Amino acid sequence: MITAGKWNLEELAELLISERNRRNDILDLLDEVWPEMVTDTNRHRFCEVLVKIKELPEVICQKAYIPWFKTCETNLTGFVQSLSKLIVYFPEYACKSFLVELLMNKYSLLVKYLDWLTEIMKPLDKKYWRILLNEYIKGCQTHLEQYKIPVLVLLVKNCQKDLDSSDGEKLVTLCKTAALDHSTNRDFASFLVFVVGAIDLERFRIEMLSISQKLKGASKYLVIKALKDVK
Repeated sequence: MITAGKWNLEELAELLISERNRRNDILDLLDEVWPEMVTDTNRHRFCEVLVKIKELPEVICQKAYIPWFKTCETNLTGFVQSLSKLIVYFPEYACKSFLVELLMNKYSLLVKYLDWLTEIMKPLDKKYWRILLNEYIKGCQTHLEQYKIPVLVLLVKNCQKDLDSSDGEKLVTLCKTAALDHSTNRDFASFLVFVVGAIDLERFRIEMLSISQKLKGASKYLVIKALKDVK
């Protein structure tokens, strides 16, 4: 019905519910049907139906949006437009799992074209940027790879003045752990500058000064200047 252009949300939802009940599981059905969705319009319509029947967010993301994302060679427009419309139905799952999964992949198009993340997050309350940041930090604790730094910069920029003490503690701990490995990295220094502007310096100034002393050259003075500029 979708691929033929016979689009009726209510009727499609009823059919999908009936088929789900008959099979006692929707996963096999999605594996069968999703490959038939070869255009962005049809993929979005199918995702709309899954939302309509209140399918689990992990099913929608893992069985529809992840396969869709993998087909995007360079252009994420259709994927982003669809997700930005439907993410309001599963914001918690999207920010704690789905988006983190995409952002943790070094070769992900979402990492390469980070502006798309801003478009996806636009419909959500600001608190979800904090949730996304906290979940992403968990994946950076053992080693902060270079490709993760621009992601962190974007996340922190969108959390300015919204972070609480617990958020600040996690950020400062991450900075402390990564400082030696990135002591001459200007990108890391820029990240630290955004951290300085986002956390409560009355509580973390001494720790951030200590971190700045681990840096070298221009990176060190960039962070020290930021600390002096914030009173």
